[in-house]
Amino acid sequence: MEQDIKQEIVSIQLDNESTIPLYVQLYRHIKQMIEQGKLSTNFKMPPIRWMAEKLQINPGTVVRAYKELERNGFLISKWGSGSFVAEVPLYESEESDEQTAFAYQSTAFSEGMIDMSSVALDPDRFSSESFKRAVNRVLDASGGRAFTVEDDLGCYSLRESLALELSKRKIMTSPQNVQVISGAQQGIDICARAMIEPGDCVFAEDPTYPGALESLRASGAKIIGIPIDENGLRVDEFERKLEVFRPKLVYLMPIVQNPTGLSMSQKTKRKILGLAHFYDFYVIEDDYCSGILYDEVESAPLKAYDRDDRVIYIRSLSHMFVSGMRLSRRASLPTA
Repeated sequence: MEQDIKQEIVSIQLDNESTIPLYVQLYRHIKQMIEQGKLSTNFKMPPIRWMAEKLQINPGTVVRAYKELERNGFLISKWGSGSFVAEVPLYESEESDEQTAFAYQSTAFSEGMIDMSSVALDPDRFSSESFKRAVNRVLDASGGRAFTVEDDLGCYSLRESLALELSKRKIMTSPQNVQVISGAQQGIDICARAMIEPGDCVFAEDPTYPGALESLRASGAKIIGIPIDENGLRVDEFERKLEVFRPKLVYLMPIVQNPTGLSMSQKTKRKILGLAHFYDFYVIEDDYCSGILYDEVESAPLKAYDRDDRVIYIRSLSHMFVSGMRLSRRASLPTA
């Protein structure tokens, strides 16, 4: 009986040419089978990889379909055991169910449009063949050395490429001043450990990225929040607090600030650097999202205006590459 049900599941027909994403199609097929009683309560769903192989789709597509089914009460995930059919939830109507699960479907997936509701890569749009060619090219060129750490700063040719890319953003530096790290969070943590002693004062935008605050606090920093309004960082409040406190470090996200999404003006950036020189503090610039900024005029990083090495620039590449492959860079470290 179970084998017959699995056979029916893997006979599901998915349309690769449809504007409806594959995971949505799979969601609807499984949901229909549950509602029709073909998949009974507590039935264990096939493993993700098995399902992906049988349907010839990306495992990520199955994951997304399962997550939507779980979110809407059709499946229950049990750690280490798999996904099981839950008791069928009662909805007021078929329309309300569709609105709950995919309210954005009619617009976000119209022809020529891309779902930007998340920074995660859509597995249906990922070219595995292109990625294979890129990996094979690296392996052909470097062999087993590709899996070793030959330089503490990171692969020199990669740092050369990053320095060139930084120059296009008006950050003039050299490969010797670029450090490849596993993620922006690690960069913040390294800076905090290297520069902060217990009791040191650190300024940060309020609100800001919680992960950065955790790293700063772990190093013993006393964090002072600088409020934000519709124009971004409150420079007047920033100056007022500088007269009272003497921060060793200031953590900022000048471009697409998290969580407000605001970007600083050129005037504000220059003002902050002038204050940094006058009050003798350093700035950690967390540029996590400018790679996916679609403004007609690209906003220059704070580091582009830095002339006396006051800014430690941390750039994350994961959001514009693959969120599962973490790669960040830090450039132009301040001299002691």
